[in-house]
Parts: sequence; C-alpha cells; structure tokens
Amino acid sequence: TNHKDIGTLYLIFAIMAGIIGGALSVAIRMELQEPGIQIFSGLAQMVYGMNGDAAVDGGKSMYNAFATAHALIMIFFMVMPALIGGFANWMVPIMIGAPDMAF
Repeated sequence: TNHKDIGTLYLIFAIMAGIIGGALSVAIRMELQEPGIQIFSGLAQMVYGMNGDAAVDGGKSMYNAFATAHALIMIFFMVMPALIGGFANWMVPIMIGAPDMAF
C-alpha cells in the first residue's frame, strides 16, 4: 500500500476525532459561560431522569467525564495519530528517499 494513502487515512481519522473532541470542548465552554451548573444538570435530567440535587451531582459528574473524554480524545485520538501516523507515514519515506514503505 502506498505510504501516502496510509498517512491520509491517519489524518482523516485524526480530523474526525478532532471534531468530536472539539464538540466536547464546546459543551465544556458552554457550561463555564455562567457560574453554577446549568447545561450538564439539564442533560442529567434528560438522560438519567434525575431531579433536584441528584441532577446537580449528576451534572457535576458529567462535566468531569466530558473534560476527561475531551483530553483523552484530543491527545490520543487526534494529536498522536496525526503526528506519528499521519505526518510520519507521509513525510519520512519522502525524506529518506524510499520508494515505498517496508510494511
């Protein structure tokens, strides 16, 4: 298989992961727009059927889960595949003058 095709697939996957991570970031920023917990408590009410203090606690847990998921997705599913898988597969064979990949 052509090394540029492999690199392109890694970059496409990294872009899709970046869109998902960016959506999580937007949700986090919407919650931080005003003091208190609004968006994630409403989400906890809709998803889990929680009410009152349970919804606030569920919203806080969801906020923490979204922040963790955002960090993991952006690092391990966007940055690392783009740099190592995408650009390395695309550029290194060209830089060393290899006609194709060894694998």
